[in-house]
Amino acid sequence: MQDRTRARALPDLAAQWFPSPGLKERIEATRGLFIALGDDALVREAFPRLRFHWMAKNIDGLWATAALDAADPNRRVGELLPEPTMASTGYRVLEVLYCECCGTQLLSGHKIPLTRAERDASPNPPRLPGKGGGAPVCYELTPGGARIEGLPEVTAETRTDAQPYRDVGVIWLVPPGWKAGPAEDYEWKQASEERDDKGNPWGRGDASWKPAWLDPRTGVVTIERRQSAGIDCLWFEATEPHAGPALGAMPQRCPSCLIDYSERRGGRSAPIRSFVTGLARTSHLLAKHLMGVLPEGSTRRLVAFSDSREAAANLAVGVEGEQWSHLLRVFLLREIRRRAMGASPRCRSDSWN
Repeated sequence: MQDRTRARALPDLAAQWFPSPGLKERIEATRGLFIALGDDALVREAFPRLRFHWMAKNIDGLWATAALDAADPNRRVGELLPEPTMASTGYRVLEVLYCECCGTQLLSGHKIPLTRAERDASPNPPRLPGKGGGAPVCYELTPGGARIEGLPEVTAETRTDAQPYRDVGVIWLVPPGWKAGPAEDYEWKQASEERDDKGNPWGRGDASWKPAWLDPRTGVVTIERRQSAGIDCLWFEATEPHAGPALGAMPQRCPSCLIDYSERRGGRSAPIRSFVTGLARTSHLLAKHLMGVLPEGSTRRLVAFSDSREAAANLAVGVEGEQWSHLLRVFLLREIRRRAMGASPRCRSDSWN
């Protein structure tokens, strides 16, 4: 084991190569060495080959408590956290969502239905939560757990905005003094995620935003008007179709700006989404810049790995699709600039901006 080459952190190598007194000077000298190694005119075969391990973490989401700050009424979430945890400073932690049209923040979590008897028996319910009889009157929201079913053949979908409705609950903590409009403004037909070749959904179900209130310490959402201490909110409720595909967890109508995506036939099916960076977009960004700095020739290539066969196939298709969209944007922008250069001075003036 002592004769094997092991990976070492860059600051450790810089300290060994350039034992100068300051870390900044060592890093600058190491950067200059790498630039020299990349220049064929300066370096031939006198230096050994170097292999780099560049770690880039994909953003999996953003979490927050429901402890609101009265000094900032426009902010509808509490303390922000980079990783999920059950509680922070005594308050339940939930995932933050947002509307891509108006920027409104919402909260979501894995929902556990509770009957009235289970809620009243807390913290010592007679049975496991969600396993009792009777209609649920409230739901406990918890941070979503790891989804490992089907690995390595099938990739477990981890994005909250790609989960089914039966697993995820979504709430909007209403601002102070907020008053609801007509009831029909908060009712719509939720379309399924699965669609046919023409973009029509395979199923629909009644959906609405229901008045509710949240206990920020326990994460329990009660579907009724608030009668005790808590935070007023709207609860996303939908009726699953008896047959056909399941509905998605993301509401297709924003409770704040009332934008409705339920009739869309292309693009995103809901305006509500998670704070995540797509794996295909991140991989394409890294691949594009890495390919740009690698020496030209037949040996310039990249290899991407994944956890499963399905994930590897999706990664390949995703990167290819991102590259096609990127090239299309580049060509369109180039053509717009070319035509703008030949336009009249009035068309190119700032008054048209």
